[in-house]
Amino acid sequence: MSKSEYFRELLLDDFHVFLELTVESNSEKLLPPPIPAAKKLKQRVLQSIHKWYSNFQGAHKRLALSYNFLKHNLKVDFDDALKRNAFELQQDLVERQRQSKLVGKKVDSIKSEMEEKVDELSRIITEMNNCFSLLIPKPNDLFQDEGNTELDEHESVNADTAVNLREHGIVDRRTVISIQLYDKPQQIRITEDNAAVVETLKDHYQELKNGYLPSIKKWIQVASKSDDETLFRKVMDLKSLVEEEMKRFEELKLVEPQNASDSEEESDSDFEDVPDKEGYEETVEAPPVVVLPVASTCSTSIATSKLQTPDNAQSEDVSWRPWNENEDDAKDPATLSATLAQLKSKQSKIAFATTAKTPPTSTDTKDSYHDAVPGSSRGSSESRKERLLKCAPKLPYDVDLYHWEDEKLTAPSIEIVETDGHKFWTPSQDRAGEVFEDPNGIASLRTRVIEFTGKFEPVKWSCRAPLPSGKLCPRRDRYKCPLHGKIVARDETGNPVKVEDIAELEAEKAKAEAEKPPDWQDPEFLKDIEAQTGMDLTIRPPKRGKKKQTFSQQYPGLTDVDKKKNTPRSRLEKKVLNKQSLKRVASTMDSLSHKRFRDKFGDQWNYAMNDD
Repeated sequence: MSKSEYFRELLLDDFHVFLELTVESNSEKLLPPPIPAAKKLKQRVLQSIHKWYSNFQGAHKRLALSYNFLKHNLKVDFDDALKRNAFELQQDLVERQRQSKLVGKKVDSIKSEMEEKVDELSRIITEMNNCFSLLIPKPNDLFQDEGNTELDEHESVNADTAVNLREHGIVDRRTVISIQLYDKPQQIRITEDNAAVVETLKDHYQELKNGYLPSIKKWIQVASKSDDETLFRKVMDLKSLVEEEMKRFEELKLVEPQNASDSEEESDSDFEDVPDKEGYEETVEAPPVVVLPVASTCSTSIATSKLQTPDNAQSEDVSWRPWNENEDDAKDPATLSATLAQLKSKQSKIAFATTAKTPPTSTDTKDSYHDAVPGSSRGSSESRKERLLKCAPKLPYDVDLYHWEDEKLTAPSIEIVETDGHKFWTPSQDRAGEVFEDPNGIASLRTRVIEFTGKFEPVKWSCRAPLPSGKLCPRRDRYKCPLHGKIVARDETGNPVKVEDIAELEAEKAKAEAEKPPDWQDPEFLKDIEAQTGMDLTIRPPKRGKKKQTFSQQYPGLTDVDKKKNTPRSRLEKKVLNKQSLKRVASTMDSLSHKRFRDKFGDQWNYAMNDD
């Protein structure tokens, strides 16, 4: 028994279970949703059963019985399934033809685009090769002319070669010694002579990197889907040629020239002799001690204690303070309180006689001392106040200053004006002509709005981010470019200069690469697979913080029967049958009916008693 026959026997043992799970032979066990997938499964299984029956109906009796049961009892139409299969095959064929036509159109557009750009690309590569030969000449080019004119000398040198080789231990001239040279990056210093060549190289490098290389990658994607191998090889050769030229430029080490002005400034930064300013004094003498006019122990003690040096103050164990409240005793004649009391008594006695000989009080003593001694706290505070007043801003006189100290200020009043509107929709307030005070009126009279008029500083830098065309972004924004993000310092090629900016951009690129889907998740590739097989293989990331779905989002194929319809009738009912509107209309009708009955039956006792 072969494997296929053994497989058929095993399947026919549980064929009734297989039919229940695939073609819904049991009406109580239907296929799970989605419905399109269930229909597709049922159709494919019926096609396979019909094909199996046509090939093996004689060898398996149970297969023939099952086929007849499906066809006659369950009324399964196998012919319709075969027709559907043929129709699907026809649809697949049409879809493949459509895809081939689209690819053919893309290939034609690529060929026309290549014809336009290949000449320009070859010119750029030729110019770059010429620039490389000018910057780094080959040794053969340096000695090319001398080789033709000195053939005789070389022949004479070759005659002595054998002797020289024996001196170095080489007997046979056929001995080959291989020397491996490691390519080191070329270091080229930019000067006035090669500045134009280097600038041309930089421009061509940017054109290849940002202009031609992305286009070539797109050509490769389209050419790989077509059957034209010649076109694919041609595009791959262009890519390798462009990458080789870019690699040669990247291996160069271009050294920028030093700025001549910087070296001159460093040489001129030595100290220079400057003449002394007029009135300049190297040393400052201490101010003389001023003796106060009051011949009292208090004043002299104040002066001596105030002008005491730090050394003397440290040498004393206990320093005497004239304003110590603990030592102020009016009974002790040596204290300050007793001295002041004595001075006050003398002043009261001679106050009526003359005022010129009046001894100064304690406050006068302190004022005279502060005025006499320069550098005191009062003098310094007054001078500081004057300086601050000079530089303080001054505002012109206005309404806020006029009402600033007015305690009985009245706010401006506002009169109510009735707006247009029918009383049926809005309740009548009967406040027309009413006057009330503005709550913010007093604050508006005591405040002032000052507009800021700063100095506009023009933007002196541009974004300079690399563009797909090979140029740099010319936008002039102050902090952030809307196309390329935060503005950072860049060089002539558009690369960041600062280390932290380079690290930040590399982190962003790494994050973008990490979030980038793999190659087999290419959208165009997945579309082609979906068009051919009908299966969507796109992997979508899970959504975090997803909001609760509405009924229409959760069940897009169902209709919400509980949803209220938004019709003109429902909108009018919502407005007319409002509780406030009904209450207002009822009160108006009650007042009218009450007035009518009062006019007609006001003289009757029943209506008079019911009158409110």
